[in-house]
Amino acid sequence: MRANPGNNQVLVDSLNKVNKNIRKQVYDIVLYTEGAFSIKELYQMPVYQATEIIESFTEKNRKEKEAIDQASGKQSF
Repeated sequence: MRANPGNNQVLVDSLNKVNKNIRKQVYDIVLYTEGAFSIKELYQMPVYQATEIIESFTEKNRKEKEAIDQASGKQSF
C-alpha cells in the first residue's frame, strides 16, 4: 500500500493546528493566572489537566462578571 502525499499533508496540517491550539492554551494559562503556572510546568502536564485549568478560570471569570453585573443592577443571561 502506497502512501498518498495529499493525505500526509492533511495529517500534518491537522497536527500543526492541534499543536498551535495547545500552545495558545498554555500561553493563556500563564497570562490569565498571572504566572501561577510556568510554561515548563504546563508542558509537563497532561492536556486534560491544562484544559481543566482553563475551564476553572473561565468559570471564575464568568462568576466575577455576574457578581459585578448584579452589583451594578445589570442582568446577565
